[in-house]
Amino acid sequence: MKHHGSATSEQRQAWPKIRAVQHRNGRKAWLVDARIKGAGERLFFRSKVEAETKALQFRIARKNEGSAAFSIPEDLRIEALKCAERLRPFGKTLTDAVDYYLPYLQRVNTPKPLPELIQEVASEKRADGLEKPTIVDFEYRCRQFVQAFPERDVANISSDELEHWLRDRFTNPTSRNNARRAVVNLFNYAVRKKYIPSNPAAAIKKAKTTGGEIGILTPEQIATLLSYADSTILPYFALAAFAGIRPEELLKMNWSDIRWKQGIIRIRAEISKVAASRNIRIEPNLMEWLHPYQLASGKICLPSWRRIFRETRIKAGLSEWPADCLRHSFGTYWLETHRNAPALALEMGNSVEVILRHYHKVLDEPSDAARYWEIKPSAAAEKVVPFAAA
Repeated sequence: MKHHGSATSEQRQAWPKIRAVQHRNGRKAWLVDARIKGAGERLFFRSKVEAETKALQFRIARKNEGSAAFSIPEDLRIEALKCAERLRPFGKTLTDAVDYYLPYLQRVNTPKPLPELIQEVASEKRADGLEKPTIVDFEYRCRQFVQAFPERDVANISSDELEHWLRDRFTNPTSRNNARRAVVNLFNYAVRKKYIPSNPAAAIKKAKTTGGEIGILTPEQIATLLSYADSTILPYFALAAFAGIRPEELLKMNWSDIRWKQGIIRIRAEISKVAASRNIRIEPNLMEWLHPYQLASGKICLPSWRRIFRETRIKAGLSEWPADCLRHSFGTYWLETHRNAPALALEMGNSVEVILRHYHKVLDEPSDAARYWEIKPSAAAEKVVPFAAA
């Protein structure tokens, strides 16, 4: 009764426990039981000395690493062995793999608000030397995206959501493709920075356009647009509509490029899209629109032109804006009027083949061409066009 309830020698033994065992074949061995709560290793040794040596190593390791290392579940231990085997040909360990993958997981699980992501991409574009109009256009399209997904994180937007937004928001195929391109660009950056594992916009197909046919504005639409344009943006609209100058060329032009006495507009090689200079004859109605600006100097387009551009379009009721529609309107109505493709090619800086492919079309209303060149500033319009020389 004296020893009732007291611990046995094995129970009092320090971890890992050591005891003598006998195998079925009759051989004796020493067992080192390093299990903790049922998980861990059981090792057999021929001699007690070997067993005690291993037990001492376990105790030292436990002191240094804690008991968790000796209570690994069997399935996790097997997985670790398999993973270690897969890494062995590359000379890497499980620690190497975790060190490589963990920063990615930390980025993915750290919220990255859309506005912050857009700022990062725009900053990189500036650092890469992209032209300001390209960056402004990117930021504008991305702001449309942010308005549709306010307070959302880049990692929590699905491909289905993006596709529905593009289809619902943009009925014009060209506008939809432009918005898609900006969003794909945005998410490609996020993938490159490891904010997200893949680009949800990449799988969204481009909208089909109608055989590459250009979009133009009617004379009434052009007249309405110009009637709402203030003095800061009117030259842009007039030069694009009645001289066919490309938007990217207009943004680099100075007032000195207009040779008033010669009646021509000089497109310098350094600002030309095709790196070749050309002269454009100033049409009579264009001269009337530009007359109040003859003393102007400096850049034709002011820094705030894009905001005013959008505001004017909205006021004029032009929610849909086909790509390069002002330039295309010029080419279409000019060719219908003059029937001279080579001359138009020289003025627009294109080949004759491009001119015929894009602008040789049958107008629904052939009389539109004549009415187009009769769009002139009225007495009332002239009052809102005064311009102070820079």
